[in-house]
Amino acid sequence: MMSAGIREPSGDEPSPCGASWASPEARGAGLTAREWDVLAILVTGASTREISGRLYISPRTVTNHLASIYGKLGAHTRAEAVACALGTARRSIKPDTDSIASPREN
Repeated sequence: MMSAGIREPSGDEPSPCGASWASPEARGAGLTAREWDVLAILVTGASTREISGRLYISPRTVTNHLASIYGKLGAHTRAEAVACALGTARRSIKPDTDSIASPREN
């Protein structure tokens, strides 16, 4: 019998150290077990309200988890966090201005 407030794992929840679907970058970001729970639902396209309902936490708590996830993944938006988690994030590369030849003066 389960104690009050403790839920039995379903077996398909991501582990605290990462999930097999997640990119190496995401697995190395140091997310907590609950952040993995939130991220796993986020990548399905769920809203904050949907995430809170599925995890039985308040929307404000979801927002706090998302802020922490964004910080750890270096993301600024939900889309960036999902892209990073799935390994599809595009990283902008600053051009090396030293190697760009300047036009010759005639």
